[in-house]
Amino acid sequence: MRGLAAVAMIMVMVAVVSADVYMHNPRGSNNRLDEATRPRRNGNRMFDSQNNCRGGYNVGNMDYVAGSELPIEWTAQHSCANPNTHCEYVLQYMCDDTSPGGLRDGTTTGTIPTNQQKCRHGDCELDFRYGRHEHKDWYFWCKRRERNKGLFTASQNLRGNSAIYTRQNPNGNRRGLECPEERDYYPYWHPTPWVDIAIMTDSPQRCEYYQKESQNVMNKGVCYAPSEPSVPTAQNNPAACAAAGNVWNETGAWNVPPPACVMPDYSRDNHLGNVPGGFPQTFNWTVPSHVGGRCALRLRYNISTADYDGWNTFADKNDRQGRKVNIKNNGEEYRFKNDPQVDFGVGFDLQLAINTAQYGRTFQDRSHAFSIVPLPDDVNPATRIANLNVRGKRGNIVQVYPAVEYDFVPNNLEVTDSDLIHIQWTGSNTNPNNNDGQGKQGTDRSNMMQIRQNDLGRNYPENIFVANITNPFFARVLALVDPGQHGGETSELDDAGTYFNGGLMRAPAAGTYNYMCTRNNNFSNRSQKGRINVSPTLRQAAKVLANRNTTLSFGREAQVNIQPGSIKGDVQEITMSTTDTFAPPPTIESKPAVTAFNSKVLSLQPHGTTFEQPITVRLNYSAPEGTDVSTLVLVRADNSKADWAMVPWATFDPSTSTVSVETLGFSLYAVATLNQELGLQREQDAVTGETVVVDSGGSVVGMPTAPDSLAPPAFRHSAVPAPRVLHCLHSTINRSFCFSHHHLAFLIVLFTRSLDALQEHAKSMGSGSLAVAIVVPVAIVLVAVGAATFYRMNPHKWNDHRRGATLLGTKVRMVFSGRRIKRVPANKGRFTRMDNLSESDGASLASMEEAAGGRPAVTAQMIGRNDPEDSDIGLELKAPMPKPLALSTKE
Repeated sequence: MRGLAAVAMIMVMVAVVSADVYMHNPRGSNNRLDEATRPRRNGNRMFDSQNNCRGGYNVGNMDYVAGSELPIEWTAQHSCANPNTHCEYVLQYMCDDTSPGGLRDGTTTGTIPTNQQKCRHGDCELDFRYGRHEHKDWYFWCKRRERNKGLFTASQNLRGNSAIYTRQNPNGNRRGLECPEERDYYPYWHPTPWVDIAIMTDSPQRCEYYQKESQNVMNKGVCYAPSEPSVPTAQNNPAACAAAGNVWNETGAWNVPPPACVMPDYSRDNHLGNVPGGFPQTFNWTVPSHVGGRCALRLRYNISTADYDGWNTFADKNDRQGRKVNIKNNGEEYRFKNDPQVDFGVGFDLQLAINTAQYGRTFQDRSHAFSIVPLPDDVNPATRIANLNVRGKRGNIVQVYPAVEYDFVPNNLEVTDSDLIHIQWTGSNTNPNNNDGQGKQGTDRSNMMQIRQNDLGRNYPENIFVANITNPFFARVLALVDPGQHGGETSELDDAGTYFNGGLMRAPAAGTYNYMCTRNNNFSNRSQKGRINVSPTLRQAAKVLANRNTTLSFGREAQVNIQPGSIKGDVQEITMSTTDTFAPPPTIESKPAVTAFNSKVLSLQPHGTTFEQPITVRLNYSAPEGTDVSTLVLVRADNSKADWAMVPWATFDPSTSTVSVETLGFSLYAVATLNQELGLQREQDAVTGETVVVDSGGSVVGMPTAPDSLAPPAFRHSAVPAPRVLHCLHSTINRSFCFSHHHLAFLIVLFTRSLDALQEHAKSMGSGSLAVAIVVPVAIVLVAVGAATFYRMNPHKWNDHRRGATLLGTKVRMVFSGRRIKRVPANKGRFTRMDNLSESDGASLASMEEAAGGRPAVTAQMIGRNDPEDSDIGLELKAPMPKPLALSTKE
């Protein structure tokens, strides 16, 4: 419990002085709606701004994606982070999705009445002509509650005792439905509808205090009568509440993180301009994900004087004659009152421009209503989304002041090639008709096109067909700004709408992109240009939710798709990065099997992560023009120290320069070029789609293969042209085995030929064999279908059994040819192949020098299946580990 004196101490810290403040992004209203005049019509429409009537932008609404980064920009007339004054900026937001009613801009410039009978149907909440932010009950409770009488009000004559009367608002005037006491002081001691975003102060030692007192984390007190627990009473502190027989209830904390508290950038006095660096005061706000509906931003600007100690001056110094607070100079004392005349020893009095109400004054601006929309299901919550907007309005610098001319926000956008960009802007059709500008009078329009030769100094756009930026950026949709527009006046965008929403776009490839607006970029009068700097992604993180599809993009290099139900548990954190640390490549005939990487080496972490069902990994690769795609292969390793293995079920798409694979675990992936000195080439089995590596003679060579890669559904492989007629057998465990017309034709031919052969055999053997001639081919077909179904459900078994069959075939060849052929793993999975060796060749192998590379001689040992001394089976080669190779990485 805190007494009134303590509360007074809390609030005095923002005793402030006169200064205008204007929000430019999002568009600040300054109480403007859609006036076609330079001055606004009603300064009391929604809130008390205390700003010049010429400020503000006409209404325009935007949709911001939850979790995206929104740059809030503003200019302030007086200084901050400057020894001339003490200052604070307070940024807040409020959302209200009440339906019907709720937060809105309205359609009239009139102030919403408090007398319900003056509204349609006797309900101002449902009279949508009137704009409102705070609820009507908020103002009525404020008017009913006693003001904080512990505050310093100097010589001001407050004409009432409720919270609508303040030092800055002594007459109790109403602006919209805001509470004047809450508006003038921060942090407020009662619950408010506003959520704190940030405090920017030139006294960072007070940050801990501001954050602790924020309603984000602290409950605030309200006094209720036991008979009316939903209506606050007049008492404003616990002691007075208890004395009146009422109940003091502390509640209302938003239960969100405390506001950010940072130093503002330096700004000078009497200057509605930029801070060092050439840009306005800016705070990058992450749009919250836990709220939705219609929202508004609020910016308050406080500057305080050092003429007295605002943190330690309270109501005991209030004096209509200004005698209790003195401005001291060289021992002389001067009364703190309006416009005092003082003898400074020059022989006559000098009048000072002092307004004691303005020595405690708050300025504010608010945005028009905007919406917070949910993150799309196909976007991972960890993906960075940057907003790219347009600020300003039609007119030259004098006509729009204190607003600004057109510009892009942020003017210099920094992203990575894995980030998303949300491009949108809004404008008005009711600017003053005599304001300068291109196109139809009174209208705001913008577009984006890349500048010729990407030279920011030029003022001519590039042809969209030769622009060096990846679609959909600066394509026709951005040039015309309205994808639904068909015909009309398009040269100056007159028939385009005031609002454009380009949706979420993947950032272009790494590089710098300079762009312009063709309508508003009028050289020597006004410039509307921008820049996007895209850097390569070094590391990308994501949170995978069990019940949500997750797509994680690593710039233009790679993409991982994880379907719902794939992870173990509710949430799994994963990362993607590139690495330069990895094991040397596998060898064939003591030479590297691959000679270069055609993609970045992608590391999916944590290593060893496994999934309940297959995930899809896709890599982009690059290769010199004319490269045969069959010389490329997808390889993987369990981690940076593990050996590489070929991915047998990879699907290459030369039209998009991508390769994809389904897997059950995380590891390192890369696209590599097979060693052409060895004549190596990748082939895919026409039936199974499995990848094998063959030499120039067409023989399969021994490359280690990844055990956890899976055959694509329906054997999707490039060897079978599309479209294909599919025939599917559904098993009892809800899996589908689908085979194409190629597979079906194979089975039909097998069945027909077998039947013909057996029938001919039956004729020669007699009619008793006819039953066999029918049963046997049917059995063959059933076995084939059963085997295909088994291998479809257990793709890893296909690799094991295929290797076994290959080994058996090799043994048979050795028996009939008298030659020793052996393909075995050596050096931890690096395979060495020997073909066409006679028995005498094998005997003398131990003393031979290796033909290539001048390596030491290998040793040969005759081995068998169970007995190392069985010389009829083959040769195992034991060679030194090849030296690591420095592979070039091609972008």
